[in-house]
Amino acid sequence: MRYLHSTKGFTLIEILIALAVFSMLGVMTTVILVGALQGAKKAAAVALVKNEGSRVINTMTQMLKYSPSVTACALNSITFQPRTDASDPAVFACLGADPYYIASNSASLINNNKVEMTSCTISCNNADPALINTVNINFTLQMKNATFATENADTTFKTQIGLRNQEQ
Repeated sequence: MRYLHSTKGFTLIEILIALAVFSMLGVMTTVILVGALQGAKKAAAVALVKNEGSRVINTMTQMLKYSPSVTACALNSITFQPRTDASDPAVFACLGADPYYIASNSASLINNNKVEMTSCTISCNNADPALINTVNINFTLQMKNATFATENADTTFKTQIGLRNQEQ
C-alpha cells in the first residue's frame, strides 16, 4: 500500500498564526473606526450647540442694537421698545432654574429640544434706563440627555451689545 505524502497545504501552527494576525488587524481596524465615529458625534454636538447659541445671540443683538428706548433693566431681564412704531414693549429675560431659558415675551428663544441652558445672566451698564448704552448677555448651552461623553458639548456665550440709539 502506498501512502500519499504531500507537502502541499498548511500545518496547524501556520493556520493559528495566520488567524492571530488577521484577528489583530480586525481589532485595530475596529478601534480606529470607533474612534472616528466618536469624533464625528462630538463634532456634530459642538456644532449644534454653537449654532443654537449664535442664533440666540444674533436675534437678541438685532432687536436690541437699534432699539429706540430701554424702559427697564433688572433681575436678569431687559424691557425695551423694539421699534419706534411698536406700541408694546419687548422683554428678554432669563427664566427658570437649571435648565434656564431666555424668553422673548414668554416665548423661548431656544427652539431646539436637543439643547438646554445651564446658566444665564442679562445685565446693563447703568441702573437708570435713560443712561443705558450697553447690555451684557452671558449664557451656557449644553447638549440635553447626552448618554456618552463623546455626545456632550458645553459652550459659554458672552456678548456686549451696544445700543446705537442710546449712546451718549
